[in-house]
Amino acid sequence: MAQKVAVKDASAKCSDAQLKSMYERCEADKDGRLSQAELQNLLTEMGVEFPHLRAKSVLWHADENQDGYISLSEFGTLIKYALKLSTVPKA
Repeated sequence: MAQKVAVKDASAKCSDAQLKSMYERCEADKDGRLSQAELQNLLTEMGVEFPHLRAKSVLWHADENQDGYISLSEFGTLIKYALKLSTVPKA
């Protein structure tokens, strides 16, 4: 069953397909969830300062079910939060 990906903010203009594609690129070990290490790698690639600390913060903000990982359904929340980070350049 496919999971729906939703960005809960109109300012983040990504389609479900774009979000799923980003999620799959970040999800290195293909276990169906993003770990803190995978989040850190993503934030490093995005040019975020202090990626280790930011990964913890992103995980805290986006992990809606509190399992310690980001699922595909939580990824929209992660993107919304990451876009708010002052150190993320906006396109």
